[in-house]
Amino acid sequence: MPAEILTHDWNKYRDTVIATGGVDRVIRTFDIRNPTGGPASIMMGHDYAVRRLAWSPHAADILLSASYDMTVRLWTDGSTMAANDSPAPVKPGLQLGVMNRHTEFVTGVDWCLFGVAGWVATVGWDERVLLWDANTMLQGRG
Repeated sequence: MPAEILTHDWNKYRDTVIATGGVDRVIRTFDIRNPTGGPASIMMGHDYAVRRLAWSPHAADILLSASYDMTVRLWTDGSTMAANDSPAPVKPGLQLGVMNRHTEFVTGVDWCLFGVAGWVATVGWDERVLLWDANTMLQGRG
């Protein structure tokens, strides 16, 4: 059963899709056109609560998550992956990479809207702002 939700974000390319994350460490996406349908995808990998989410402004299936486990993770929600033969209605998301240079809780994450796609800024309780190039984790994808 889901626990307290701490964050959410609308998908920039699919305006009926929202992602949520929270205390249970699970990221879920939902299609608001089907409010009783449950999650469309589930992404698991954080060791502690998910504090912040941010959909990519450059790709419809890419999502960042920041957590109290001191990591920022890059995900695909699975929506662009080839369909498998599984009858399960919930698609598993796939973790594409982990950014783990913070030394305290990560509380914020955002994508750069300008210049080359893929730049990310994160902040944490360690009083640091870190810049990342998510493209290094997306290479070989596709």
